[in-house]
Amino acid sequence: MDLILSSKKADKTIVEVEGVGGYYTWSSTQFPVLSQKKIAAGLLVLQHRGFALPHYADSSKIAYVCEGECIAGLTSPEDSKEEVVKIQKGDTLPVTVGTVSWWYNAGDTKLTIIFLGESSEDYTPGEYCYFFLTSAAGMLNGFSNELIAKCFHMNKT
Repeated sequence: MDLILSSKKADKTIVEVEGVGGYYTWSSTQFPVLSQKKIAAGLLVLQHRGFALPHYADSSKIAYVCEGECIAGLTSPEDSKEEVVKIQKGDTLPVTVGTVSWWYNAGDTKLTIIFLGESSEDYTPGEYCYFFLTSAAGMLNGFSNELIAKCFHMNKT
């Protein structure tokens, strides 16, 4: 892992918030071996009390904690019950395709997690495609509050 992390920081930023952290990927255009072998790789970095918003990806992956510890929430598409786990340096956690996950750094140090997964069925082999449920990057961001409320049978508030 040290070789991967020190050789070159991920070259594509998906989400980054100053003082909180971010999620980065290695693009298949920069590293063609990823698309050739159909492997995707990503890096999550969270500072103390940093939170990665709920999201899901288009492929399964394995999370490996390089440094720090965190609490993660996972909701599988087959089961609406959320599973909350605590993981720390050296732990791995499988995240299946379509599983909604969030990550919170409750530790006192920086959290670094590398994600690796087979991506032959992805929209872009060699790269993860993420779908955020909330925030400015969220799927519903471009729609008005009135339309969202009507579609989901909710009131505007």
